[in-house]
Amino acid sequence: MNKTLNLLAILLILTCANSIQKISYSDIVSNLVQLSDDDGLSDLNVIAEGFEASNRLLTVYKSRGVEACAVLNQSAVNSQNYLKGKIENFQSIIAVIEKENLEIEENINKEKNTIEEEIEKIKNAKDQIEEIKREEVTKEKELTEAVQVLKRLKNLATDELLGAEQKQTEMKNFNVQVISFIQTSTFTQNLKGLMKLTGAANRGLISTLILLASRVGKQETYANPEAVRKIVEMVDKIIDNTQIKITQNTFLTEERILGLNEIIQTSRSLISASKEEIERSQSNQTANHKNINFFKNDIIFYGKALDARVKRQQFSQDLCAKQTSIVQSHYDEYVNTVKHIDALKADLSQ
Repeated sequence: MNKTLNLLAILLILTCANSIQKISYSDIVSNLVQLSDDDGLSDLNVIAEGFEASNRLLTVYKSRGVEACAVLNQSAVNSQNYLKGKIENFQSIIAVIEKENLEIEENINKEKNTIEEEIEKIKNAKDQIEEIKREEVTKEKELTEAVQVLKRLKNLATDELLGAEQKQTEMKNFNVQVISFIQTSTFTQNLKGLMKLTGAANRGLISTLILLASRVGKQETYANPEAVRKIVEMVDKIIDNTQIKITQNTFLTEERILGLNEIIQTSRSLISASKEEIERSQSNQTANHKNINFFKNDIIFYGKALDARVKRQQFSQDLCAKQTSIVQSHYDEYVNTVKHIDALKADLSQ
């Protein structure tokens, strides 16, 4: 920087010196005409030597001026290239950051979509749980009702079995007609109603039980004890199967609800992770925006510095052009003066 200022100062000094101390060589030569031939020729030789010395000095000035202008121009070019490089580098960094922000924005939108999807999964899972619970309540109610009906039917059959045994022991000498509970009650109708309440495994047993019940007590008397015992055994088996079915349904319901709760928990974890990712991404975006503004301010600063360097270069170029013009003007005058001196020498020598 100091070197550049020194060179600029030299140019200013040279320009001012050349402007102020400009010699009118033609006036001097014209005045020589008044001298005598001998004195004039001698003076012309002295003047010619002085002009030649001045021209050598002028040549030195010109050389130094050209060197100074070249240094100034190269310094300006280097400085501008440096500033342009800085600006281009900042612009590249901004482009990279802006691209990163676009990727971050895409990731934020992706995480928001994930949150919406997981919220919908949670809602669906909760709805399914409520539906499963309602189904379980209905099934358990139906199966419990079936067990209660079966127990009532078992009690009817047991009572009939006791009645048949009593007839064979205590009332065998009496002609007593006792109506069969299995035939006169809604035993068979209740069995048919159970067909839709119990599982498929019990339907075959119930069908067999209905067949047995329809065959006992044809004369509306107490049924055959052996047949009634079979009915009681089958009812007990159906009751056991139904109780097992209730337990299985409860277990399966708990398993299904457990699986759905796991889905809910997983979705909540994903939502939490997505929210954290969004928060991190938004924080990165904020930092990136700050960096972009920082680099934009740097671009403005270096842009102003570049404009100043361009103006300084133009000033130097104008100064150099003026210096070159002055030197060239002196040189042209020197050449013309030398021609006049040579002509006068020729005249005086005759």
